[in-house]
Order: sequence, then C-alpha cells, then structure tokens
Amino acid sequence: MTDDPFPTIDADRLDRGGWVLAERTSETVFALPSFRVEGHTRLYEHPGSEAAEGSDGAGGVDGTGPPRRFFFATRLDFEPPLSRLASTSLLPVVRSRATRAFVADLEDRGLEGVKRKGTRRTRTDAGERVRLTRHAARIDVDEGSADVEAWCGVWLHEGEFRAAGGAFPTAGIDGLDPHGDREELFALVRGVE
Repeated sequence: MTDDPFPTIDADRLDRGGWVLAERTSETVFALPSFRVEGHTRLYEHPGSEAAEGSDGAGGVDGTGPPRRFFFATRLDFEPPLSRLASTSLLPVVRSRATRAFVADLEDRGLEGVKRKGTRRTRTDAGERVRLTRHAARIDVDEGSADVEAWCGVWLHEGEFRAAGGAFPTAGIDGLDPHGDREELFALVRGVE
C-alpha cells in the first residue's frame, strides 16, 4: 500500500475513455472517540458526454441540460485498522450505508424517483467479487426528461473497503449508447484497487 489514501484507478482506461478528474475529497464518514472512518474519493466526469452542450456542467442539476456521465471510486480508511475477519463481517453494513449515500448523491444531482432495480455480480481485475446494485431514475432536461441508470458496488481489496460506481443517461436524449456506457462503467469499476 502507498501513502496515497485514494483508491488506484486504471489510468489507461480513464484516458482512453476521455474521463476527467472533477474532484478529490477526503471526509470523515463516521467517528467515535476511539474509532474513525475516512472516505477518500475520486470523482470523474465525461466532458464529451451528452451534457457538454447546454448543461450547467454539474450533471444537469439545475434542469437546463442533460445529465453528465460520472464515475467515482472511494477507499475507506479505518483508524485503528480492522482485522481481515472484522472487515469481512462488516461488509454487509458498509455496503448498505454506501448504497444509501449513493442514492442521496444521485438525488443531490437532481435525479428523481431513484429506485433499486436489482444487482449484478462481477469480479475486479484483481479477482475480488463485487455485487453491483442498479438504480433507475429520471432527470429533467430541456426537452422534457431523461432516464438514467446508476450502479454502485462495495467490496474488499486486500482487506480494505472499496466502493465504486457511476451513472449515465439511457433514454430521452439523442445519440445515446447505454450498452457501451454500461460496459465502460463496469470496466472502470473492475480496474479499481
């Protein structure tokens, strides 16, 4: 492990896809007097995506333009560190809380009617199992509204928690490629360490 608290992401995939780092944040997710959890997140947006024309640049939050595709990856840092057994036993709790936080973030981005629509299992490039949760939502755009698909997964990487996912429009905007956007998002998630 390096001194960098942020998760490692496959830089070649990001470059090939035209993704741009929009934000790096570190925040205390949970704290007690003797225990603290820090979340270190990298957020990427796709400036060449549907939102490039006529959007406020914040993912259509003000309703003036289409939503911008985004991808995030988070590393959770526990202090004091957890044992591997404790990490494994906490995985369901962390997954549940991360999913709730992801839904709240989607709503903050202006998405409405966010509903859970199932799960999909995959493996990271390092071989770790990930269960991704799919959500569907709608967002207002100039022409009416657009459908959005969002995915979030949480897993253990070498005993540490990782969360990753993102969202993209699927209908209601011309020139979309939902299948390609979904596969690109899954490839980015699989490359997170």
